[in-house]
Amino acid sequence: MGTIVLSDRDDTERVGIRWFIEAYHLPFQDIKIADTTEQLLSVINNHQPDVVYMELEMIPSHLFQKVVDAIQSYDCHVICTTTEPVFERAIQAIELQAKSLLVKPFSPDKLKKSPFTSCPKTASASEGRGARPKLGAANLY
Repeated sequence: MGTIVLSDRDDTERVGIRWFIEAYHLPFQDIKIADTTEQLLSVINNHQPDVVYMELEMIPSHLFQKVVDAIQSYDCHVICTTTEPVFERAIQAIELQAKSLLVKPFSPDKLKKSPFTSCPKTASASEGRGARPKLGAANLY
């Protein structure tokens, strides 16, 4: 069991992802919420989550490097979302070493196919529920 932080400006989006985690019994015992970049940084630094689910548009350019540094210092697995399927967002996801970049709106099936539970700390808890998704270009939605 691990910790995940759901970071999105839209409360409805955060509630929906939380529901998805609970409905599909994903192996997270602790779900943290952040609706600002400052809250995201605080959660990462104080709780060292295993997985960070984040909306790229919520991170202002002057704080982006702080987010990258925080994620890299705690070795979090990152799932990025965007409403802007542009090159800049893809580069940001690469800089964050994201396991997946999802373009909104996306279906629960696309989220299930993303490496949502690929974190080693949560993988053992999810064994027996199917194979872990392979990483690569297929995870860019």
